[in-house]
Amino acid sequence: MSPRAARLLAIPFMLVACVLSALTNLWLHPSQPSAEVTLGARAACVVVALGGYLAVLGRARKRPAAWQADPEHRRFTATPGPLPAGTTAVVGGWAAGTAATATGRLDTLGGILIGLGAVLMAALTVRLLLGHPILILTPDGLTVVRSRDGFSVRWDDLADDTLHPSGRHNLRAPILIERTEAGGTRKRVLPVDRLHIDPEFAAATVRRYVEHPARRAEIGTAAEVEALQPA
Repeated sequence: MSPRAARLLAIPFMLVACVLSALTNLWLHPSQPSAEVTLGARAACVVVALGGYLAVLGRARKRPAAWQADPEHRRFTATPGPLPAGTTAVVGGWAAGTAATATGRLDTLGGILIGLGAVLMAALTVRLLLGHPILILTPDGLTVVRSRDGFSVRWDDLADDTLHPSGRHNLRAPILIERTEAGGTRKRVLPVDRLHIDPEFAAATVRRYVEHPARRAEIGTAAEVEALQPA
């Protein structure tokens, strides 16, 4: 299963979470059960929808130590995986259903809340379809594509100690150290925590091309894919 297919599988479960949440709210309003029953009923909506999504994903949840290779365009790519984008969408669907039926009435306020819930559902769907962020490695450098604040960095502009294993960087969101024309440095976050790739493997690959310029020309080739595989 491709990362995109695994991510888009979240859409039906997002809808399930929304419907279950809305029906639960409509049942809770007139019956007014105890706080424990209310909390349990609402939590069950999330557990059922999220548990179903994770069960369908199965092994697709595991982040591979591998890039998506494009020999024709000489690049490696890592796209968003089902986690956390898919789980965020499912929980967001539950929140949308809860908000849309918060009053349990079809008055003016209820109509506004339904509209807000619909906007949230649309925004979550668009986010899944866009599939950001994306990390692209080419012989010239790396690019992070996202809805806003995307950036490109040339390999030669990255400091030698970028993502060094002895550094105190966070593997969930490692820091790139870019040299600026003014002689200073700029820190940029590499969003590997949101990508369908093993974070340590991604960081090690970036270090490889910073430390070994001769290897950059091989990016995207089948030989380089083989060379990057763990021993």
